[in-house]
Parts: sequence; structure tokens; C-alpha cells
Amino acid sequence: MIRKAWCPLLLIVACLTACGSSENAVDDAEGGGRIAADTVTLSRVREQIAFAWGKYVEHAWGHDELRPLSASGSDWYARPMGLTIVDGLDTLLVAGLHDEANAARAWIVSDLDLAVPSNVSTFETNIRVLGGLLSAHALTGDPILLQKAVDVGDRLLPAFDTPTGMPRPEVNLSTGVASGAVSNVAQIGTWILEFGTLSRMSGDTRYVTAARGALAALEASRNPDTGLLGTSYDVDTGAPIVQIAQVGGGVDSWIEYLLKGGLLLGDPALTASYHSVIDAVNEHLTERTNDGLWYGAGDPVSGRLMFPLTGALACFLPGTLTLGGDVVRGTDHGRACDVARRHFGLLPDAFNYRTYGVAAANHDLRPELVESFVYLYRATRDETWRERGREVLETLIARCRVEDGYATLTDVRTGEHGDAMPSFFLAETLKYLYLLFADGATLPLNAWVFNTEAHPLPVFPGPQRIGA
Repeated sequence: MIRKAWCPLLLIVACLTACGSSENAVDDAEGGGRIAADTVTLSRVREQIAFAWGKYVEHAWGHDELRPLSASGSDWYARPMGLTIVDGLDTLLVAGLHDEANAARAWIVSDLDLAVPSNVSTFETNIRVLGGLLSAHALTGDPILLQKAVDVGDRLLPAFDTPTGMPRPEVNLSTGVASGAVSNVAQIGTWILEFGTLSRMSGDTRYVTAARGALAALEASRNPDTGLLGTSYDVDTGAPIVQIAQVGGGVDSWIEYLLKGGLLLGDPALTASYHSVIDAVNEHLTERTNDGLWYGAGDPVSGRLMFPLTGALACFLPGTLTLGGDVVRGTDHGRACDVARRHFGLLPDAFNYRTYGVAAANHDLRPELVESFVYLYRATRDETWRERGREVLETLIARCRVEDGYATLTDVRTGEHGDAMPSFFLAETLKYLYLLFADGATLPLNAWVFNTEAHPLPVFPGPQRIGA
């Protein structure tokens, strides 16, 4: 779907300026400080963060997510984990909403019980809960948040006890029993940032070793001729289940984490794996239309492009390409995604990029396109990307803001609302909009790596190849 006395402002300032640098195309150490804030738009974004958070507090406090149409809360499992609170805390900190952040932190300390007696998504718990706790700890220095993060990591580790090292898609957080034999590539390969950071912060290498094992299993499964992976695999045997190669949902964050894992951990082997994967993707899955560069779905065995399908989730790739040094392709693909966004108003989850026929019409307040705008703007200083971000912001306000929060769209063509405000709307979409209009010293991209839920994790200076 799913401390001691603190001074957040001082701790954020210290953390923003104390971290080391890494090499990538978006090097804020060189020029990030020269990016001036657009204070007018930044204030407008901050108002939306305060509004969305306030409606969650008013109608759904302690629950996982807000139902904005029915003004009530919804939960993913037998007991709520306060997903919006954990997911949204670092956004509150970054936006300077300190009273709200203090309330969120107090709930996590007193009420977050991670022994949930349900089978939970290992992937979602990792990126939202573990990622959120680690980021908030990095921004505040609060040791209780790190203690909670270690607890989450320990409860997720049993999922990796498989013959291949690929994690199972579900685990009972109370009993530690993991379940599920089939998982997609994103679920298998989206761990190195959170588990690498947890090992670095805790000194326990079990976490990063497990994450590296999962990545190694995926690397071994790549087709030797094309270099591509399918979409899903049997975690017990490593056998492919869905033989479709693509870059969208089910695969996306694996590609992202190879690059960002190399940056975060100072690991050239992960960086090399990213470039090998993206070279294969560029060779086999690209197609050009009048609107620009697109990435479709293909056969991982032959490399043949089969379907001209993409969607909102796949539009993370312009940002990742840019971060990885390919600003030309990043710009080309980013412009294509934005042409589609302007066609629909807001991107649907699946559409044909040749005809703009819609395969899945919903828009779930997703962040990926704005995320790419952030990387493209910081790399190029091209004000077009900020202008496109303003358009997205105003469209969200006009089409998705309702009396009691922000609502998804069940159909971008009709504008009909769904009764959901996903936790990632606060964690990702609004945070990336904030960063797009902030100055270059706000979470500089040479000092922070963002997980796939937009939780910033600090890059420490020096070699970080822990658990190799």
C-alpha cells in the first residue's frame, strides 16, 4: 500500500553541515549553496504540509492513514503502526514545523508498539517505518528513535532466512514467522539503504549483510545475454515467475538502490552494478516518440520491447539517471514524463506512452515526477523544473485538496476522489515539493541520500563498505 531534550532546529543545522560528500552528477558541494529559495512557493508548500498533517491529527491520530472523505482513520493491520506519524516526522522537521514534530516524536516514544500480531509487508515496513525512524534519528540525534529502528530491523531479519537470501514478502512482527514464496524485484532489492544505515548506526553488520545477500541473488538472476531481470521471482529457488523486464512498479527501487547504495556506503561495486543494469535497460527498453525518451516493458531473455506501457511510478527514473551522471537522458525522459503529466493533469498509474490510452486511471498522490524535478533542477539550475513543480502543486490543490485532507483520484479523467491520503503524500510528495523550492543548503544531495520513501539518510565521510 503501508531522548533526551531535543532542539530539532539546531540538530538539523548541525547535521546538514557536518556530513561528507560523494561523487555524483548533482554535486551541491560545488554549487548547491547558490540555489536561492523561492520563498513564496516554499511558504505555500509549507501551508499544505501543515494542512494535511493537521487533518490527519484531527481525524486519524494514531491510525496508519487518513480517510479524507469520511474524516476518519484507516489501518493496514490488526493494530495500527501510526504509519503517517512515522513516515511524516522528517518532513515536519525539514519544513520547520517543530510543534508538530514534537507531537509526532512523543507518540512514537510512548505509543509505537512494533510487535504487531499480523503478517506485514516487509518492503513497506522497511521503507516507511525503518526508513522514517532512521531519518528522524539522523536529523535529531534522538537515541530512542534509533532504539526503535533496531527493534524494527530485528523483527524484519527473519524474512531473509531463505535458501537464496531473497527476503520473503511478509513477516509477522510479533512471532517472527516469515511467509510468502514469490516476491517482486523491488521488494527483494530495496534494503541496502535502510539496512546499511542501521548497521552503520548500530554497529551490527547483520542487517547490511542480509541486504547485500539479496542484491547478490538478484545479480545472479540477471539474464546473461541481455543483463535484464524479470519482475518477480521465487525466493526459495530463485526461479523467475513473471518474465517481464521494466522499470516501473515491482522493479523501480531496485535500480534506484544500486546507485544510491553505492553513494551512501562508498561502495564502487554497487555503483558498477547500477551502471551495468542501466546500460542494459537503456539498450533494450527505450523508445523515442515525438514527446521524448520513454522506457517500456520487454522480454528479459530476448531483450525485445513488447509493451509501450509506463506510469507514475516509472517517472522516478529521470531523477535517478541524473543522479547517476546521465543528465542528458534524465532531462530527455523527464520532459517526456512531464508532457504526459500536462496531458492528464496528474499522472495515472499506467498508460500507453504512444497513444496516451489509460490502463490504470488512478492517481494516488504519488511523488515520483516531482522527485525527478528536484534532481533535474539541482543538476541543471533550469528554472523550467521549478515552474513544472508549481504547476503540480497548484493542480494538487485544485483537484485533490478536500475539506478534510488530500484525496487520491480514482480516475484522472473524471477527477473522482478516492477516500485515502497515503502516508507517502506527507513523506514524499510534499517533502520533494518543499525541497524543489528550498535553497541549495537544505538537505544537499552530496551529503544525503534519499530512500525510496524520501527519507534522507546521511552520507558519512570515508570508506563505508561495511558487511562486504
